Amino acid sequence: MRSVIFDFNGTLFSDSDKHREAWKRFLAKYGRSVDDEELRAYYLGRTNDYILRRVFGADTADEIIAERTLEKEGTYRDICREDPATFHLIAGAVEFLDFLKEQGVDFTIATGSEYSNVDFYFAEFGLSKWFDRSRVVLDDGTFPGKPAPDGYLRAAKVLGRDPADCVVFEDSLSGVRAAHAAGIGKIVAITTEVSAERLLSYPGVVVAEPDFKNMKQIWREVLDQ
Repeated sequence: MRSVIFDFNGTLFSDSDKHREAWKRFLAKYGRSVDDEELRAYYLGRTNDYILRRVFGADTADEIIAERTLEKEGTYRDICREDPATFHLIAGAVEFLDFLKEQGVDFTIATGSEYSNVDFYFAEFGLSKWFDRSRVVLDDGTFPGKPAPDGYLRAAKVLGRDPADCVVFEDSLSGVRAAHAAGIGKIVAITTEVSAERLLSYPGVVVAEPDFKNMKQIWREVLDQ
């Protein structure tokens, strides 16, 4: 039986719109602006370090990067709280996580989010029902972000599995590239942000609807092989 690695943002929690708004509000404070195409290409799925150095310069002091990371993520969390109607795990996710747990499947999260957001998600969504917080791979500044494979390689190691024996659930092109580069056995691409046509250009990708409502069937028929 394969182990599972979940991306979080845009995959288990549909929040790309919230990150877009957070970046726009944050950058406006510094007299900057960004359009949706640039956000999709250079922001979503990337680490804050990568994004902030792209905006403010590669030689920006680490202390400033850290301060602005917390500032932007605080803005993002405020936006999440402002919209309680959409502040929940993606449709079908709870049922699928329960199903994997019942089946004895080992799984964790590998995310580009940093610690304050991961703690926020665990508190607000009750993630400890399914996930061990100590096993979550997050942006701690010690490895490059997607599309580099490091996060998924680290998550496979946490699970004690060869990457080829893992399934990754992703929603972004940079994430699919990272999983592919890591040698992940099967990649499920959730079409919340990217078209099926673009996602299918990567070998071995299983394209799914932008939710988890039919994921138990996909697991039985395609993934648990």
